[in-house]
Amino acid sequence: MMCCNKISKKNWIEILTRNYYIFKVPPYHKRIQRALKKEAKYYLWDWSEIKGEGERFENMLAGHLLKFCHFYQDVYGIAVELFYLRDLEKRKVDFLIVWEGKSWILVESKLASGAGLTSLNYFARKTKVELGFVVVKQKGVDYIDPHSKIRTISADRFLLGLI
Repeated sequence: MMCCNKISKKNWIEILTRNYYIFKVPPYHKRIQRALKKEAKYYLWDWSEIKGEGERFENMLAGHLLKFCHFYQDVYGIAVELFYLRDLEKRKVDFLIVWEGKSWILVESKLASGAGLTSLNYFARKTKVELGFVVVKQKGVDYIDPHSKIRTISADRFLLGLI
C-alpha cells in the first residue's frame, strides 16, 4: 500500500488530468528564441471554482478554446492545437492556436479594454500571426487597433464565433 506522501507532484497532475479535473496548455517555442519550453499552464475544467475574476475569465476562455481545437480535431481530422507564449524577458500571450502546424491566432484575455498590446504585437511578429485578439469580459466592445490590426472584442461576441 502506497502512502499519500510518496506521490510526486507530477503524479498528482497526471491523476487530476486523467480524471478531467484539470487540463494542460503547453508553451509554444518553435522558431522563438528565448521562449520557455518546459513549464505548462494548467486550467480547471470547472472554472467556477476559481475565486479571482481575472483568473476565472482566463480559465473560461482556455476551456472554450480547447473545446474549439478538439472539435476540429475530432470532426474534421484537422490538427488544431492550443498553446501559450512566454519568453525569458517575461513577455507573454495567454493563447496561441496552431492550425496544421502553422501559428494561426493569438488570444489575450483581459477583464476590460484598454490594456497594452506590447507582448501581443511582439509575438505576432515572431510567429507571423495575422489574427490577434484581446478578448475582454466587458460587454459591447469591438474595435480594431489601426496600428497593430489587433481586434479587441467582448467575450460574448468572440465565443459566438468559435462554434
